[in-house]
Amino acid sequence: MALSIDFKKIRSLPFVKGIYRRYPEAQVYLVGGAVRDFLMKKKQIKDLDFVIRNVAIEDLITLLQEYGVVNYVGKKFGVLKFKPLKGRRARFDIDIALPRKEKSRSKKGRRRDFDIQSDPLITIQEDLRRRDFSINAMAYEIGKEKLIDPYGGQKDIKKKVIRCVGEPRERFCEDYSRLLRAVRFACQLNFTLHHATLKQIKKISPFLKRKKSISREVLATELTRALYERPFRALSLFIETGVWRSLFPELNKIYQIPIKGKKTLLDYTLAMMKDLEKNIKPGVRMNARPSIYTLLGALTLHYGLNEGKWTNHYFKKSAKKTRKWCFENKIPSALYFSIDPSGLTWMHESLDFLYRKENALTYVDLERIFFNKNKPACSLLKLIETHEKVARNFGLNQQIFPFIRKRMKRMKHKGKLIQPLVNGHILEKWGISRGLEISKYLKEIREKQFRSEIRDLKEAEDFVKKRR
Repeated sequence: MALSIDFKKIRSLPFVKGIYRRYPEAQVYLVGGAVRDFLMKKKQIKDLDFVIRNVAIEDLITLLQEYGVVNYVGKKFGVLKFKPLKGRRARFDIDIALPRKEKSRSKKGRRRDFDIQSDPLITIQEDLRRRDFSINAMAYEIGKEKLIDPYGGQKDIKKKVIRCVGEPRERFCEDYSRLLRAVRFACQLNFTLHHATLKQIKKISPFLKRKKSISREVLATELTRALYERPFRALSLFIETGVWRSLFPELNKIYQIPIKGKKTLLDYTLAMMKDLEKNIKPGVRMNARPSIYTLLGALTLHYGLNEGKWTNHYFKKSAKKTRKWCFENKIPSALYFSIDPSGLTWMHESLDFLYRKENALTYVDLERIFFNKNKPACSLLKLIETHEKVARNFGLNQQIFPFIRKRMKRMKHKGKLIQPLVNGHILEKWGISRGLEISKYLKEIREKQFRSEIRDLKEAEDFVKKRR
């Protein structure tokens, strides 16, 4: 939940005032992304993370329970999930922790291979040392209204740079997911990767080929968040750093297939992402930006293509391979999104149907696909539009979108789908009782309604009587 909160008024939060009142020696720090976002003058802060010094965890829990709901989620790490109450209702989640030290045991990049020490006496500087990037390694001491920035986070924000805390190789070898986080932050904040950080990502990315080198749930979250923020930038960086080749070798191989001259499917996919990214900028309505379904659909559009066989009939194969890819990479578990692989599968299967029928598509076909409230129909339409726009630039013949758009306009009245004239109950009154026959008449009358060949219930009844 995004919070509109004045950075300097956080001290007035009831639980913060309670901590200072009961434990005068306490030091309360706001840390991480909240500090970064405030310094970047963002209007809303999505997450509040606190570090509390000089208060034992048991005492902290007892006090916080007076102000809300406390969940001790990380007993080994001294981490609490806290929901302040307003009246009887919880308002939002806050992460509260004791200062921590972390030490990697294996240097194999696995997050679980850490020794973690939590202690209220650890200094805030030591706590910040374990963090990934300088822009996230800042703290604001609420009591003294003092910013603590030991690694130059403010300077990097001004320079718009993503730079590791300390040695990049050491940070990345502690946790390989930081390679993806670096790309995601570059996309989310529209920053560049510091040259030393980029160099080490390129060197370490081949290790992502190792089994269990990175949690697939984390992979799904970082991939989808990066794509959603800036799809062209995200795919370009994943390709440039070698991360894509290591994590998705089969899809990467598909991208190397030539389609025209020296152009490859990678060029085609990047062109689609670039076109979609045009709708992600200040001033563009949120509902106008491409959905995660459109982005993942573009990413996997040609998954079923065989080398040397550029046709419209590979989408069904793409559907099967995309479904498998989604489950292998835990795409449904991506945080911040609700992604159903069956929705992506449906999009590919619909593309197969649409491009096979082309101009033989009926109004009923289009209603079934594009006015289906249970499927990502708007995402499919945007995918087709982008696909055909790029296809024209590549000299390829893809042109059902104008036909679909023209027909969909005729299917609406005052922006809404025209309501059917008849239903099964009406047809039964007219003497039609068999299920298959009812279905057939419903489709025929609906088609003629869209074509303005049947305008009212009387004309529909006359049509049925003539046919019978």
